[in-house]
Amino acid sequence: PYTKYKEPLELLILKARYQEALLSVDEKMAERYRTVIDEYYAFINDFPDSSHRHEADNIFKVANARVGSN
Repeated sequence: PYTKYKEPLELLILKARYQEALLSVDEKMAERYRTVIDEYYAFINDFPDSSHRHEADNIFKVANARVGSN
């Protein structure tokens, strides 16, 4: 938790969760997109002024739309 790489690691986790949800079978897709949303909020809470905020916001928008459509 006290590494200088915390921000890129959290972003990497967010992207990995997104890829997992994107490639999931239909039965697990909604649950995994909800996990993406949780990871997004964790990232934004820790790094609200991140230079990667736009990328994280885009991932959130897709995940939120997918959860809302299920």
